[in-house]
Amino acid sequence: MSYQLTTMVVLFLLPGVQCWRNTLDDPLHVDCYTYSFVNYVGSIFNRQTRDRYFGITCQGTPIAGRPNCYWTGYQNNFRQKFMYRCPNNHYFGGIYSYHLDAQEDRRWKYKCCHNPGVKLVRCYETLYLNNFQQEMKYMVPTGKVMTGWGGVYSVPYCDRRFKVEVCVMVLA
Repeated sequence: MSYQLTTMVVLFLLPGVQCWRNTLDDPLHVDCYTYSFVNYVGSIFNRQTRDRYFGITCQGTPIAGRPNCYWTGYQNNFRQKFMYRCPNNHYFGGIYSYHLDAQEDRRWKYKCCHNPGVKLVRCYETLYLNNFQQEMKYMVPTGKVMTGWGGVYSVPYCDRRFKVEVCVMVLA
């Protein structure tokens, strides 16, 4: 009788993150429920597959009102530097990517959401959150929402460094 050994990474050791949201070389799809936004991104690199596990969580917005949301098209080409920002007071309500082995990279698209009566102010871009082939952990600070995501690719490392943009959410 043969047994199949299945390995599952379960904990990322941060509150709210219970498991990886993707398997290696497969799509990543996080669609936050209505009234919530992406509040945490974490990732580790796997040298064997040259891909990353991603841990992404969502948190409820502190402002009432049903958001209007839409999914973008793909915002990057393989191996190209990019920084995408949701326009017009929109924040991230979801993230999708797929990995292509031939390129050893991912393409990204985003769910951009806007709550009527809300304005995003005091936006800033973080420094890079990781080094190539190193762990990434970023919790959006309290009172802020993630509005942008980008990265730079390295051919020798077959990996990306990532950065995000965050803004303060206030009543308009």
